[in-house]
Amino acid sequence: MDEIDPLGVESDEEKRTPTPTIPDGGWENEALAQVRVRSLRGHTQTVTTCQFFDKDERIISSSWDGTVGIWSTETGNNICWIRCHSNRCSGARISSDAIIKDIFSCLTLDGQKFVSGGWDKRVKLIDVESSAILWEKANRGVVTACDYSSDDKTIVSVSDISHLVSLWDERSGDLIKEIGDLHNTTVTSVTFSPMSDRIATTSMDKTCKLYDLRTFKKTVTLEGHSNIVSCASFSQDERHLATSSWDKNVCVWDVSTGQYRLQGPEKIEKAHQGSVSCCKFSDDGLLLVTGGYDSGVCVWDTEGEQILQSLRLQGHGDWVECIDISSDKDFLISGSKDCTIRLWNVEDSDSIPIVLESKKAIVGKMLQCSRCGKPFSIAQVQSKSEVDICVFCRLQE
Repeated sequence: MDEIDPLGVESDEEKRTPTPTIPDGGWENEALAQVRVRSLRGHTQTVTTCQFFDKDERIISSSWDGTVGIWSTETGNNICWIRCHSNRCSGARISSDAIIKDIFSCLTLDGQKFVSGGWDKRVKLIDVESSAILWEKANRGVVTACDYSSDDKTIVSVSDISHLVSLWDERSGDLIKEIGDLHNTTVTSVTFSPMSDRIATTSMDKTCKLYDLRTFKKTVTLEGHSNIVSCASFSQDERHLATSSWDKNVCVWDVSTGQYRLQGPEKIEKAHQGSVSCCKFSDDGLLLVTGGYDSGVCVWDTEGEQILQSLRLQGHGDWVECIDISSDKDFLISGSKDCTIRLWNVEDSDSIPIVLESKKAIVGKMLQCSRCGKPFSIAQVQSKSEVDICVFCRLQE
């Protein structure tokens, strides 16, 4: 495997003993904290991926301990554990049609499937209810990441030494295509676009590349980071793509219009005090969440002319490896090398004094007056839906 920064590798001495799950309904430091948080415990090694699903009511996580966990968002309790790999599990992604139902107080799981990949060089499609392996395929090299298309038709996995990107048929497990010329070193992450017609891959070669799944051709190479690119995230409208890097920066690329070719990406410099390991857009594209080596989680407001940090969350005891945000933007989850998943309740974060004052002090949005047609600015704290008339027209009322 390619050389990796020793700061990013967990030693055997760091393996931890499982600790009990927090009791139902309990939020840590509830009386004092301005942002409530719950820790989900049970993994014994680094948490590599975490993801909301089932209308944000459930969470799936994967870990270097070889297991995948399913959790209740409401209680923080673990629903089930599934042993997936004999070595480290690099990631697990759930199918988009997965639904959990509670019928007569009996938990049933309808058609739930997830893909997982690991250091045992295996890609597996697993049924959650029975823990049965629906299919298992050998990958040419350690699997460093995997993803599930939103149409549930295709699975993608990426690897290290072979630098391969492999596309699999979700139903049969047949190999559709192996792509060997995208990167010249370890591929660190892969993600489908929301329309499932292309993928974005990141690599230790300091680039992010877009690959069209209709033409089977590379379409875009994004170069702008000075160190390993760790993660990429599409906005839901596919206009923007965010990339995070070990150079401490986050870049947001306008990949729809190609404007980045002339002006470059919008760069968040020193987004973290160390390597940035993950990034994720909210469903509406107005927030970007990042995590990094400094054990912090940052929330960025992307709505204005400049990307501004609106919130910083601390609490993990080690590197934050993965991140997700609920569809209503009320909750964040983060997974860490400290073996825990933290569930953050951020629904009232805008009322926190330091966040409120920061937004009031910054003019970040330009609108066009619905009456006179002239441009005017509003503060970050204001909503476009609340203000559509400039102050001069309002004074004339």
